[in-house]
Amino acid sequence: MIEQLVQLAAIWSRANDRSLSRLATIVLNRGHFFESLDRGGDCGTETFEKFLLFFRDGANWPDQRVPQDAADLLDNFENIAVEAAASTGKSEDLTAAAERAA
Repeated sequence: MIEQLVQLAAIWSRANDRSLSRLATIVLNRGHFFESLDRGGDCGTETFEKFLLFFRDGANWPDQRVPQDAADLLDNFENIAVEAAASTGKSEDLTAAAERAA
């Protein structure tokens, strides 16, 4: 999942002609985030969700819409979230994941 997050970040970076450091500053106010990931750092759920919310918002992309390659990756995350919640057997997890995916 981190690899796909980095792929999304690279798509955003190219589309907006901005660095990954700038993206991390916008989303987290931590410009070194992607450098830390590259050195083996981790990404918590809250951080991950902040990025997904940012990437899903068309206002954060040129032309005010999420490009198709980014949308495809975002759809993949939504499918993973629903599957993970279903595998826990916890209906509240499944409901929350389905609502986020909608």
